Amino acid sequence: MDSNDFIAHLGKAYDAPEVQRLLAAVGVTKKLKMPKDDIEARADLPKLGLSLIFKPEGPKSSVLIFQAAMFLSNDNKGYTSYSGALPAQLLWTDKPAEVRVKLGKPTESKAALRLDRWKTPDQILTIEYAKESKRVHCVTVHIPKTA
Repeated sequence: MDSNDFIAHLGKAYDAPEVQRLLAAVGVTKKLKMPKDDIEARADLPKLGLSLIFKPEGPKSSVLIFQAAMFLSNDNKGYTSYSGALPAQLLWTDKPAEVRVKLGKPTESKAALRLDRWKTPDQILTIEYAKESKRVHCVTVHIPKTA
């Protein structure tokens, strides 16, 4: 699976058949539930280099919405690098200058956090860079907050 398989389903309900098929395809078999006193439910899949994030539809809703997909490299402790195609033809070996050639000037940069962010009305793409190598180590695509 490449990143577009996940990105295409952002904003859809957890119970939607296509989201359930996607989760089954990556081996998520247990029903996700909101942890008590938390703001999101996650399906963390370190062997796949993937974390899928679901948030409630509203403040008092139990309906979970597929909010974000995180693609992680093995620069993240305990993770194997995501092996599918990353968004925007990004590569794990890309450094900030190479990412900016591919994506243009970021909407937001936070040097202290080693991240760049590109925002559109429909989606937010965040790239985090490894401290030592300065290479891409996390690519997160999420939709603007719905609640």
